[in-house]
Order: sequence, then structure tokens, then C-alpha cells
Amino acid sequence: MVKRLIEQLSALLTDNPQQSDPKLSAETAAVALLIEVCQLDAEEHPGEEAALKRWIVETLGWSDSDAEQLLIESRELHETENALYPMTRQINDHWSEAQKFELVMAAWEIALSDGELHRLEEHGIRKIADLVYLPHSEFIRAKLLAQEAQASD
Repeated sequence: MVKRLIEQLSALLTDNPQQSDPKLSAETAAVALLIEVCQLDAEEHPGEEAALKRWIVETLGWSDSDAEQLLIESRELHETENALYPMTRQINDHWSEAQKFELVMAAWEIALSDGELHRLEEHGIRKIADLVYLPHSEFIRAKLLAQEAQASD
């Protein structure tokens, strides 16, 4: 019993990423962050959900049915989690800078999918980019690329 208590305390003190919540994968966390972007302007837009699902399928490589399941799990996480930090921590622990760039790019694409950019969406994306340690130049590059893609559609 004492040995188990010591192991538990040690795990808490070492803050080991392998000891992270197994229910919270980086993919689930990323989709929950993108759900946050969808809700920042307090309006529902069908284009935002479509852009989110397209990102899951095209960028993460999930099938349509698996993407639906990931959306369900991520919505549950988004509803129960009060802070962005646990989600961004998963991403920082497991994703490369290129993957983080793709996440921020997806956030811009989702925010722009309704044809307008709300100031709260821009602020929220900036906050996410900061929390995943994406350099400001990459934040701007993602925004410009998303705007170009939006203009060409």
C-alpha cells in the first residue's frame, strides 16, 4: 500500500506526459479546440462544422464514421473542460510545430467559412496559437493562407 502511494505521488510530481489522461488524445484535444473556435462568435454556421469534419478526414486521415465519433468525444470534452490548457498541453506534448501550424490553419479556415471574421474568433485563434507555442509569424502565415483559400473558393 505504501509503495502504491509513493508511486502515485511520484507520478504527480514528475508531471510525465506518458501519465496524461488516456481519454484525452491529442486529436480529441485538437478537435475540441476547433469546436471552441466554432462557438466563439456565439452563432451556429453549417459551414464551420463542415470545415471541421473535412479537416478531420483530410488532415488527420480519419474515415467519415470515425470522424463522427471523434466529433462526439471532442464535444463531450469541450463541454466538460473549463480551460484550454489541458487540451493545448496534449498538443504540445505530442505534436510537431508543423502539426500545430495545421491546427491553427484549420482554426482560421473554420472561422472564415461563414464569410466573415468575428473579432472574438480572431482573439480565440490567437490565444490557441500562443498556448501551442506557434510563433507569431506562423500565426499570420496561417491566417493569410486561409484567407487566400477562402477567396479562391
